[in-house]
Amino acid sequence: MRRILLILLVAYITGCNTKETFVVKGDLAGCLSSYQEGSVISDISLKNIDGSDFTEKHRLSLEPDGKYMIKGRVPEPVALILDVGVTVPGGNGTTRLRFIAESGTISLDFGSNPYGTSLNEIVFKEIDNIKSHNDSETILRLIEESSSLTKSILQDTEKGLRNRLALEQNVEKTSPGKMYTDFKGTYGDSVIRLSDYVCKGKYVIVDFWASWCGPCREKIPELIALYNSYINKGVEVVGVSVSDKPENTLKMIERLGIPYPQIFDTSGEGAKAYGISTIPEIIIISPEGKILVRGNDIDIEYYLRGI
Repeated sequence: MRRILLILLVAYITGCNTKETFVVKGDLAGCLSSYQEGSVISDISLKNIDGSDFTEKHRLSLEPDGKYMIKGRVPEPVALILDVGVTVPGGNGTTRLRFIAESGTISLDFGSNPYGTSLNEIVFKEIDNIKSHNDSETILRLIEESSSLTKSILQDTEKGLRNRLALEQNVEKTSPGKMYTDFKGTYGDSVIRLSDYVCKGKYVIVDFWASWCGPCREKIPELIALYNSYINKGVEVVGVSVSDKPENTLKMIERLGIPYPQIFDTSGEGAKAYGISTIPEIIIISPEGKILVRGNDIDIEYYLRGI
């Protein structure tokens, strides 16, 4: 069945030697449900699937109620993005819808697959089938076996899944019972490594956090109390700031009065090594460098009793 689909797609595409006129129309009002009250659709534009501007000649119209129409021409069927600009109170947002520009009239509403032309219906049916699987490796294999148009539309999905698989593998490599993984970051002009603190005869509590993260900030007073209670009992606390600007981290360190050392993971090396996908994430490492526990809701003091 898949080979037949690929043959049909190739035949369809190679059979189109002249520019194809396409029309896309629909209703975008539903996308506002994802934004706060008072938001409005401000503009629409076409982008290539890689996010660059679509430069083939086309015309766009947008009504205040969210209905729109686009007319254009393409030399051959191509995957495009309908970029929907939304003005929200105090800022801006963007919603992106994907479709295939091909000869004919394409209906594309927010929350629905494009329909009305053959390639859109074939390709998005294939995409739905691929996404119906729960196993990441199966999805990646099906993407690899799919048509070029399907691959182009799913490139963000593929990238995200590959990143997720890599994170899951690194979580396994740094699970309880495994030896810690070293990484380097910075603090000011200095290069700091996790190994500067681990395997130095102390238990090490590693806190992956960020200044913008509310739950992270709520965790800090507990870590400060533990640091002050165990500083002379063979325990070290190390903060690792992730997905943050050093200047913002420094301001929060001063504001919260954090006394323990920090590593600025500006390159993402540390977060990648430990498969960090949510923060805060606490990891407790034994004096020998073995990971005892990790998580975002653990009883830290339980593991320090008896020290």
